[in-house]
Amino acid sequence: MKQIGYIKIIHPEYVDFYFDVEKSYDFQYNAKFLNKLSETDLSNETQKRIQTMLKNIFSTEAKYQNTSIHYNSLTPEDKAARFYMLCCLAYPFFRDTVEFLGRQFRLNEHITTIQVMTHMKKLYGDRRRVEIAVSSILSSLYYWQLLNRPKVGIYSVKHYAIDFSIHYTIMIEVLMHANNHNAITQDTLEHSSIFFPFSYEVSLSILNHNSYRIIRSISDVIITK
Repeated sequence: MKQIGYIKIIHPEYVDFYFDVEKSYDFQYNAKFLNKLSETDLSNETQKRIQTMLKNIFSTEAKYQNTSIHYNSLTPEDKAARFYMLCCLAYPFFRDTVEFLGRQFRLNEHITTIQVMTHMKKLYGDRRRVEIAVSSILSSLYYWQLLNRPKVGIYSVKHYAIDFSIHYTIMIEVLMHANNHNAITQDTLEHSSIFFPFSYEVSLSILNHNSYRIIRSISDVIITK
């Protein structure tokens, strides 16, 4: 069966703890983060699982981000976007879930937890772990203020303007992974349902041309490695 991985709710303050108490991505011998999480009354198992997830999420950044991004210097909106996009890379289940959300929000004002679970079970199997993961993702997006929750089990979308120049490398990598291809179009970058909570203006001039090649055609612009 396909791996899931994202099975705990990640609050923004957990990521703040991460950057407040940790000076590197290596948690192996450092208990400061767990000591900080213990203040939240989470179980020891949950604390350790969140620790593992954050290590996985932010080690992904070092693999795909060409320039250093200082998380604590970002606006709350760009912090949310950075976390969201790294989750898309670290956990394909997360990416598949938010892509489905984005497609549905183009058609409907609201979506239910049951709708999302039903779809994800078709992709990942009818098992309890899928239900836990979907609930964890939806709750995480709610706590990051990327979704509204007018009623329990019902969600609507919120939109935030983000700085494309900060996130474009991660965004391109997310789309290349989603499409399983080393090329995407400008139209895909501008309108992908994966990035449904965010509004941004694509500027090809800021792309690092040592990493990407721009191919212009009559119908579109292709971005490739």
